[in-house]
Amino acid sequence: MFSYNIIKLDNVNSTNRYALSLKKNSFFKEGLVITANSQSNGEGQRGSKWDSEISKNLLISVVIEPKLKIFKQFDLVKIVSLGITDFLSENLIKSYIKWPNDIIINKKKLAGILINNVISSDNITHSVIGIGMNINQLFFKDYSIKATSLGLLLKKKLSIDDVKLKLLDAIFKRLQSYRANKDLHDDYIKCLFRHKKISTFKLKNNIIKGKITGVNADGLLIITFKKQIKEFNLKEIQMIL
Repeated sequence: MFSYNIIKLDNVNSTNRYALSLKKNSFFKEGLVITANSQSNGEGQRGSKWDSEISKNLLISVVIEPKLKIFKQFDLVKIVSLGITDFLSENLIKSYIKWPNDIIINKKKLAGILINNVISSDNITHSVIGIGMNINQLFFKDYSIKATSLGLLLKKKLSIDDVKLKLLDAIFKRLQSYRANKDLHDDYIKCLFRHKKISTFKLKNNIIKGKITGVNADGLLIITFKKQIKEFNLKEIQMIL
């Protein structure tokens, strides 16, 4: 087991923002964990909002000290997303990573990740890893990607505190593995949603078909079209399910 300093809140605007507000304190160090029963302004990728019923889901931010060069920041996404898929695998749930860092089960979104980095010179000294995971919520708004929860998948109510600790341990095991110089890239690609399958994408105002063939070291998505191979960042392309 790993050692955590857990701060539990009833309501907060965002667990990531709250964690970052503590960065001048001595306890802002690896293992600091912020959880909340609800968020008034939970954030996701592309500026999206993470909605969650009060006390039904896991809303968590954890601080790590990666000591990475900025150009390696996508390695953090690999560590965290693989930690989540490991945790789900332990519960006999097969999950996929929808690039770059949504967790998908049966084409439905279970969890999302948002990472904020504290940078000094060209080094990432601290990372605040925000995770929203649907646990006991049974009904969801009609999102562009439909949502699901562990409770729906396992057909039972779960202890959010139990999920929290097991998930944290899975993530820190992946972090340990990374620090022991294990390359996580192949594992990330194996879990990549729609890898090597023809998929539909929105590119600017066009709908096109292509095949995801990889992710480069900078985290850019590699897509093969009929006559060319291109790389895209998050703001340039969107998969349509």
